[in-house]
Amino acid sequence: MSLKIQAVSREKINWAEGLLVIIDRNGSWLGGEQVAAQATELEATVRQFKEAPAVELTGFTAGKKPRAALFLSNRQVKYYSDSDKMRTMASRALRTARKLKLDKLILPLESASLEEVEALLHGLHAAAYSYKKYKSKVDDQKDIAVTIGVEKSQLKSVQSLLNEQEVLNSGVSLARDLVNEIPAELYPERLAEAARIMASDTGLKVTIYDEKRLAKERFNGVLTVGRGSNHPPRLMIMKHTPARKSKIHLALVGKAVTFDTGGHSLKQPKGMWEMKGDMAGGAAVIGAMQVIGNLRPDIEITGIVASALNAIGPEAMLPGDIIRSRSGKTVHVDNTDAEGRLLLMDCLDYAQEIGATHIVDLATLTGAIVRALGEAYAGLFCNDDNFAEQVRSAGSAVGEGYWRMPLVPEYREQLDHPLADIDNVGKSVNAGAITAALFLQEFVEDSVKWAHLDIAAVGLITKNYKHLAAGGTGFGVRTLVELSKSLSKGR
Repeated sequence: MSLKIQAVSREKINWAEGLLVIIDRNGSWLGGEQVAAQATELEATVRQFKEAPAVELTGFTAGKKPRAALFLSNRQVKYYSDSDKMRTMASRALRTARKLKLDKLILPLESASLEEVEALLHGLHAAAYSYKKYKSKVDDQKDIAVTIGVEKSQLKSVQSLLNEQEVLNSGVSLARDLVNEIPAELYPERLAEAARIMASDTGLKVTIYDEKRLAKERFNGVLTVGRGSNHPPRLMIMKHTPARKSKIHLALVGKAVTFDTGGHSLKQPKGMWEMKGDMAGGAAVIGAMQVIGNLRPDIEITGIVASALNAIGPEAMLPGDIIRSRSGKTVHVDNTDAEGRLLLMDCLDYAQEIGATHIVDLATLTGAIVRALGEAYAGLFCNDDNFAEQVRSAGSAVGEGYWRMPLVPEYREQLDHPLADIDNVGKSVNAGAITAALFLQEFVEDSVKWAHLDIAAVGLITKNYKHLAAGGTGFGVRTLVELSKSLSKGR
């Protein structure tokens, strides 16, 4: 199903044959109090709705009136943030139109702020997404045309939002597609090809390292994780260079384990299928780089994605192995299921070698962060307070929540090992997300601003949540793009 959205002033709204969506925000209509006058039959329902909020659906006869009206209230999703309420209501509206087989959606938003309009657009795009590649029978879904009614003074700004959201959503959808693809079809070579095609389409410079180039460039962590599979690892480097020289060089680093068995430290079978989403961090970077390639922000940005398939085979890494990382530090492999950090450590070293001043890595890294924060937040670890707030604010602005977690210095000793410079897991069963972040910090110089985003709970969801359907979420794409825009202001 495709979605076509247009913004018009009230007098140009065509009210015929559509689903009229009336949204109540704390007792006031986003379309203005006069919206009910567009169809006199709505008045009694409006009064009833204000007294007892609930979703009400009213049918209409022929004529230039809506075929149906849907009443939504932010009180129906009272525990969400204000922006998430808007996203969720917009997604419900689109799904209702689809259920009723209507191809027009009318959203009067004359009283809405630009921030509310942006959240509603986000919700509409999220609800329009579907992944039906492996369905043997697919419902014939109509394309839906959405008309947004706004004040004349807002038309130009809203049209700009529409254009930007269209570009942004294409990157989010790409990331969701990659996460939703089955692991038999998406392995490191295929992911690298997807990155190559994306870069070609957007004019980004792209370099792919195969296993020979990885060995030459000393990416031993990446090679070690991937050596148990018959699908060799790959490294993707996607480069955006601004028109003018920038003092800021942002590196976006993504973990892309296309399937994670856990290796010889085998995972439990229940829910193991979800490990096809262990490449959600890398997918987010690829999706964000597509948007960046189209928007062309004024700072230098390099996307770095390391991809491997963590399998059990004759050459697979074993507990007890010791790896020499790209930086020269040696790592003892205590647990082969703590493989993502072995990919990231080499990428972090490479990002600094090419002159990154700011680094953000995204990874479905630990089950510990899932237990700590659930599905509402990703974990944010950072070595700089100002940069941490920039990342958090960027996520908040686009509906992606981050909770800052501490880098506790005293926990570092849990990673000490008598035979190597560092162990790949901590000695305690507690604070696993923190010790994982401390492991990564070991490979980052103090002079570089670095943020680690543990997205283990939010990159792939197993049931519908807020405005998102089950499956890949594209989490992180919007944050990375918003962060690049924010950093561009101080270029």
